[in-house]
Amino acid sequence: MFFVYIFKILLTVALAAVSANAEVNITTMTKAAEAERADIPLLRTAAPITAISRTATDYSKETWNSIGQGKYIASEIAGCYGVSIEPVDVQVFESQGTKGLYKVVGVWPEIFSNGNGTIYIDASDPEFVQVKKQSVGIKDDVDGMTYISSMSAIALDEYNYTKETFLAGFSDQNAYVKEGNIVFPEGSLSLQWPEAPENGKYGTDPTEWYSYAENTGRLVLPGAEYVDPWGDAVDGTIVETSISPLFSKTNTNPYQVKVYRNSESGLYRIKETWKQLYTALGIQSTSPDLDIDASDPDNMIIELQPIGINGGETDGKYYVMSLSYYNSLGDEPTETADEFKITLKNNGDGTSTITMPYRSTRLYAATSNQIYYANNIQTPTTITFKTFTSAIGNIGTDAADYNAEAVYYNLQGVKVDKPAAGQLVIKRQGSKVTKEIIR
Repeated sequence: MFFVYIFKILLTVALAAVSANAEVNITTMTKAAEAERADIPLLRTAAPITAISRTATDYSKETWNSIGQGKYIASEIAGCYGVSIEPVDVQVFESQGTKGLYKVVGVWPEIFSNGNGTIYIDASDPEFVQVKKQSVGIKDDVDGMTYISSMSAIALDEYNYTKETFLAGFSDQNAYVKEGNIVFPEGSLSLQWPEAPENGKYGTDPTEWYSYAENTGRLVLPGAEYVDPWGDAVDGTIVETSISPLFSKTNTNPYQVKVYRNSESGLYRIKETWKQLYTALGIQSTSPDLDIDASDPDNMIIELQPIGINGGETDGKYYVMSLSYYNSLGDEPTETADEFKITLKNNGDGTSTITMPYRSTRLYAATSNQIYYANNIQTPTTITFKTFTSAIGNIGTDAADYNAEAVYYNLQGVKVDKPAAGQLVIKRQGSKVTKEIIR
């Protein structure tokens, strides 16, 4: 059933290594830290690239004309293999026989250092852009060659949908052209591994399509303007007590940070969040940023993301996440009290504050598969910044979504009229789709 694949939410956390210049080996965590065994699946990494296998869609007979330089922002590959979501310069070619059929060369440069990363995009119908099933030329370390396709192409080619039926049910996962930008909303692209072995460590089904995107991707065609959705930035201060206590470097003195807000998704980004900790530990590289989902200001979510510190052979790379996100990974929440929720409040004086209470975040050690949280300080982490005044557009948390009737499905895609308390379900409300545990 097509619906199962459209809304299947993987418990696989698909993150690759952070860049080498953002990692430093730390031999052990402080013994004062509490730990519990993590129930987080293995991380997916890309193996060294080998010969590209035959693509599912053959574009070899097309004649391509160069139309100039554009920009590409990754979504699916970024979410799965950890490549940058920063815009990269690409060369764009258009088919001589099919207007709007593009060959884009230079995508995913962190994987294809030779600049040969290529994706074919069919925007001949600007309202219904398709990426036909094709190999991306990446051989996964376990599952073999990686293939990509748009949800629209999967619907038409594998499930006999029409354009009209797809748009009627899944318009929020439809790629489209707008003002010279080919936009790939989160969830509009998916990946498949047809060579996945039985009983592989990721549990990949070679017949299914999986969605990893955590951002909106796009191709900015030559001559079009790209407006950075992270263009809004304000000054702020942070008191960081979530991670530092784990390294015995607690310091409640505030320090300056830049706070960004994504005009498309509403995400908040704290630049160089752990720079004070880096200084205290003598780390010379730049601290990673922290992205926070503010879709629900009363229960903000931090999805699993690296802090750039390596715990050596014992713990491996460290990642941070909120308790709210950790709870979403399993059927049984660990702690659900309001006191553990991350919140965003307008202070009424031109400033706003993000508050991360005691134990509202977790640190995940990838190698030891341990979860750590600080137990020796109850001062919350606070980030105070000038309130953003500009409106947010094109996200699924507007009034129409809040007022829309909620519809629930189980993880097999079957509609559930009356979800039971404790049941893990997919909730669709307007254009917004989330995974929730019924309280």
